[in-house]
Amino acid sequence: AEHGCRLSDRCGHCGGVIDWSRPAVDVCRCGHYLIAPEAGESVPEGVGVWCRWLQHQCAEPFSNQQVLSGEFRWLSSAGPDAAFHILMAFGVKRDPSHHRSGSDTARTPGCEETMASLDRALARLVSVDHADAPLPLEIVRVIDEPRLERLAHFGVTEAGRRIARQLLRRIRDRSRLAPVRPTRRVGMAFKGQLDLFADGEAHAS
Repeated sequence: AEHGCRLSDRCGHCGGVIDWSRPAVDVCRCGHYLIAPEAGESVPEGVGVWCRWLQHQCAEPFSNQQVLSGEFRWLSSAGPDAAFHILMAFGVKRDPSHHRSGSDTARTPGCEETMASLDRALARLVSVDHADAPLPLEIVRVIDEPRLERLAHFGVTEAGRRIARQLLRRIRDRSRLAPVRPTRRVGMAFKGQLDLFADGEAHAS
């Protein structure tokens, strides 16, 4: 947050993930020295806002000062853990067609992926305020709803669980207001139970 530099979680030589089981602090398992990311790769502006807020929360956890200002002020009361999960719920999906599998959910994302998700989330949250109105439909379509449901049930703080429940209610209010598109069946028409019995009686006779 202080220097606005990207952190690296992969070796610049072999591309492998940097983990604890390596020969030395500055040596990768492949044997090469770990090098700093190239200069000029600054973090996105939205991610910088999040990092400064998180840094303040860690330094003064019981402070009432709200570093997140403007459209994001309502998120400050959630606390660091809940705020992170809310941001990831809003930003982890790239677009409405992005399907997240079970392996995606279990996998820990890398630095670049996390930064991209945070940047998308903060851009989308501009259109979300603390009011109790239904969320915009274009936002509802890209929210990771299961993540919010887990936060609503198992969040660390009551404030975080409450905000997750409010967001879920606003998502479902919007879903009820969304127009229903008629579905068109392709191929053989589906027969109900009565039709099947009628066909059976015809063959028997």
